[in-house]
Amino acid sequence: MASYYDKYIKHYRDSVQRVLNAEAASSFTMTVDEHGNEKIDRAKAEKANIPDIRFTSRSNGENWDMLSLLVDQDTVMTKSDKQAYMKHLETKDLDAREHALSSESYYTYMRENLYPRLRTVRFDFHLHRKGMVKDTVHTTELDTTYMAGVAALKDRDYERALTYLRDYKDYNTAIAYMSLDYNASAMAILQDLPRTPQVNYMLALLYARNEDDQNAVQCYMDACRGDRSYVFRGNLDPEIYVLIQRYGLNKQDDDDLSDIY
Repeated sequence: MASYYDKYIKHYRDSVQRVLNAEAASSFTMTVDEHGNEKIDRAKAEKANIPDIRFTSRSNGENWDMLSLLVDQDTVMTKSDKQAYMKHLETKDLDAREHALSSESYYTYMRENLYPRLRTVRFDFHLHRKGMVKDTVHTTELDTTYMAGVAALKDRDYERALTYLRDYKDYNTAIAYMSLDYNASAMAILQDLPRTPQVNYMLALLYARNEDDQNAVQCYMDACRGDRSYVFRGNLDPEIYVLIQRYGLNKQDDDDLSDIY
């Protein structure tokens, strides 16, 4: 799985780098001297330096907690089957437990119908940059429906999250929409929210997706002025990184954000 995404990201990085290098090579300035003569100065092409992204895969072994939940909710297994299964959970040796289960009459059903549902993949993105903050779920709501949506959002199950969060129209709902590429719906929500750095940064991403560079840059600037960590975060998001390279953002001293742009 990790090697698949390594190849995917490498292809994407190479494509972005070619675009940025082509733009740098074709840029120029025109001046007119006192005699009316035109002079064209082509800028020296500056190769783009796209940050690398490393993927690491890890396995957590059997998910017995989830299997127990599936068994409890199953409508095919009998009550005695479920009781027998729970009895096997008392065996601490996992290999012995699995071997004992394999001799049960219901094991074939579990293997063919329940085990495939345990094959899940979870992606955690760790942004290792000084001053970085992780995009976290924000909530002041405590009702069970909203919290179910928050839990689904944390699990990266965006379609399920949206079924719970659709009526709330807050920051978390917008994140779910954006993750499913429903950018217009996300934009409609974020534009009505207070312009916090988080909201401004998400708006910058949406404007960038819509190829509205002027508003994308402005929102990114506002996000960086409100929270210095977004100066670093921008280098990690391909859509923002393209803007940084295209317009020469963030090249000045980070200690004085007012001079960055």
